[in-house]
Amino acid sequence: MFIVALIAVFIAFIVAIAVWYEKNAVRGVCPTCTTEVDLLHGVGACGRCGEALRAKENGFVPVEAGFVPDHPRFLARFSRLKPPSTWKIIWPGRCCVCAGSATREEKMDVKSVAGQVGPMLTPLNITASDEFAVGYCASHSDGVRFSFPPGIGYAKKNEQCMLAVRSVDYYREFMRENGLGRQVSEEAGG
Repeated sequence: MFIVALIAVFIAFIVAIAVWYEKNAVRGVCPTCTTEVDLLHGVGACGRCGEALRAKENGFVPVEAGFVPDHPRFLARFSRLKPPSTWKIIWPGRCCVCAGSATREEKMDVKSVAGQVGPMLTPLNITASDEFAVGYCASHSDGVRFSFPPGIGYAKKNEQCMLAVRSVDYYREFMRENGLGRQVSEEAGG
């Protein structure tokens, strides 16, 4: 009986997440690459080309320069980036949110999957760890977040690792310097 109740709670939790996502996601087509996109609260980045987008009337438009939401909304998936050990520091000495003078530097421990070992059905990931620094002024924090999801074996891949960035200008510069090829439109990026 306890197992049945536990399964029912789990199913209710999954349904609640799906309902919340459906209520908060805005669907549309990326104007840069014509891929269908779902963005939470109507702001984010296209998962295919990396363009920073915002919902407007009948679809999405590239986000205007200078836009900074309250929380990091622009996702840079590791599968679309150069290896973290080669990343260039963006805006040295400047705040990653407002581009003002930085008063402090925060170093993130960025992990990525470097390979796997062990049996095919239950492999273990070999992770690489690199340090990446971002600057902040006295007024800002939470400009760049790193996400390395939990999991074992094939449940954790570089496609699931990402950086979430708050400032669209910092995001575009980061993608230009550290992305794999042209992913952000030149006309929208300034």
